[in-house]
Amino acid sequence: LSKEQFTVLVLNSVDEMLLYEKILLQTVKFDFNIIHPYKFILKYAKQFRGEKNRKSDVVQMAWNYCNESFCTPVSLHYPPDVIAGALLTLSAKRCKFNISLSKDLEKDDLYEQIDAPWWGYLIESSTSVDDIEEIQNIMQRLSEEKADLYEDEVDVTACDSPRNEG
Repeated sequence: LSKEQFTVLVLNSVDEMLLYEKILLQTVKFDFNIIHPYKFILKYAKQFRGEKNRKSDVVQMAWNYCNESFCTPVSLHYPPDVIAGALLTLSAKRCKFNISLSKDLEKDDLYEQIDAPWWGYLIESSTSVDDIEEIQNIMQRLSEEKADLYEDEVDVTACDSPRNEG
């Protein structure tokens, strides 16, 4: 390329990049106020009954899943409270922890009326079992891919040490 051709190419590329940037900003409505699932993980876990160490393991694993979820489109498709519910449910399954809510919540009349899993009572956003399962499936696949990569280095299925997942 000649110097003139290179200059034209660069200027056209810059213009094109600026156009795509403008489209992207308009698509997200210039809204960069992001609420992460972390606070919901902690909020929901406070409502769980069970041994403190076991709850801590579930929370740590959900936290790790949350970190990993930013490598997926999950946070673009689902609200943070739904993501937190799915990650806690997945972590509880992996840790063989049966989620039951605190006795204070069980005394609430609304709790008695809701025929749903625990998250149906706590999550404020509209969600379904399909949403929760889809998030879990995405994270499960990511975890399996990671396990294949680090097969000999890390046991990603061990709940005794969820802090080793990373």
